[in-house]
Amino acid sequence: GITEYYVHTKETNQPVHYTLKIMGIVKLHYVDAKNKVDVWEVVSFAEQPSSDGKVVNWSEATNIPYLKSRLLSAPIPHSTFDECPPALMQEKTYTVLEKSLAASLYQNHPLKMYKAPEFALASKIGESEGDFRARLALYVRERRDEMVKKLQEKYADKINSLNEKIKKAQNKVEDKQQKSLISKVQTWISFGATIIGALMGSKGITKGTISETGTSLKRASRLSKDAQDVARAQETYEELQQQLEDLQQQIEHETMTITVDPQSIPLETITISPRKSDIAVETISLVWWA
Repeated sequence: GITEYYVHTKETNQPVHYTLKIMGIVKLHYVDAKNKVDVWEVVSFAEQPSSDGKVVNWSEATNIPYLKSRLLSAPIPHSTFDECPPALMQEKTYTVLEKSLAASLYQNHPLKMYKAPEFALASKIGESEGDFRARLALYVRERRDEMVKKLQEKYADKINSLNEKIKKAQNKVEDKQQKSLISKVQTWISFGATIIGALMGSKGITKGTISETGTSLKRASRLSKDAQDVARAQETYEELQQQLEDLQQQIEHETMTITVDPQSIPLETITISPRKSDIAVETISLVWWA
């Protein structure tokens, strides 16, 4: 016999008016070896037939995932009904409608998926492009954090080495400056003492005075060498500082290139038709809709 079901879109115990529809519940099999897809999907439709009940425009039908769970076997008492065309009282009509449903699903109900080749990621079954991009954005952020960490690890030894060299260079500058200062003080003290000794000595300028003056002049010449040593040490320190700054700018530049806008990531659309031989119509029935 012909199976009839009842669906209520709103919870009620009051009499309603039922509209006649044809329900189809179908199991579809999508297979794509290249994209490693092998999934089954159950789809449910409920559409009004033509006035004579012989034709249903399945191509306009929308999947109703909850339909099977809402099916009832009895109507609300004292309700009213659309007139049922005679054709829908014959089982052969449902056989024709079943074939037309299977043909329509094969032609008009492909599985659409999205793929981001750059990241080797694909959307899940039923996942919209927007939802996939949102998931892709999370993946990109996580991967970016991982890539930034690897970038930092890549340059960590160079940074540590430069920081160590800079520290030693700074210590050397300070050491050279201190030695230079001490030499200056000693030179001026020596030179001053020689001049004072020469001026105040009873014997005037002697061989000893000349010798002491020569020593003072030698110390004065060392002041020039000390100044050069300080300058070289300072130059080395500044060069190392510049190397560190250049390296940090390079890391910053490479970090910026890691940043990716998920909305700009190109996606491939994968369209998979259901396997024709596996289309299984579980039920094609008359359903009264209220």
